[in-house]
Amino acid sequence: MKALLVILIILFFLFEIVNWFTLQALRVKIKFQKEHVSQSQANRILKQIRYIYFWLSSDYYFNRLRQLYFFVYGSPEVSIETKEQLYKSLNRRFVKGLRRIYR
Repeated sequence: MKALLVILIILFFLFEIVNWFTLQALRVKIKFQKEHVSQSQANRILKQIRYIYFWLSSDYYFNRLRQLYFFVYGSPEVSIETKEQLYKSLNRRFVKGLRRIYR
């Protein structure tokens, strides 16, 4: 039973690490693309951020998440609902300095 618990904890952290690096690969891709963030990319960012349950609470991680938010925030192609969902999701994860979407 103890070994099963250890395996589950290791799998959880492995899932978090893989998810974080997948999100960062998407962030780098968006950073260097010429066009605005598309709706499908914004939905993927939202899904990846919802999978993040735990990470070190440091400025490095928060700055990366804040940068992703502003990529989506500045895109006219992304719906306001997606921007609001992303804002709420990041706000729950204590990422500060985000602008709220006003209609």
